[in-house]
Amino acid sequence: MVYRMGEYCVMLARMYRLPMKQYVLFIGAIIPKMVRELNTGDSLFRFNLLSFREISHELFLNSSKPEEILFALLGNYETKPPSLF
Repeated sequence: MVYRMGEYCVMLARMYRLPMKQYVLFIGAIIPKMVRELNTGDSLFRFNLLSFREISHELFLNSSKPEEILFALLGNYETKPPSLF
């Protein structure tokens, strides 16, 4: 993933010439352990990794935007199982 994100960063920087931040949103039951930094000696590249497992579903449920509320399905329910009713 670090190589792919590095390629995307360089291509977007060349195309738009704007400062940017890159994020990978991880959807999975495990805690991700992917490498987020590439150091070649002359160059250093890194990206941000956010895991929905580490974000409380309450954060999304309290939003006023429907598209953000849908993310609650992917959030962490702590010890409470999700409920439809």
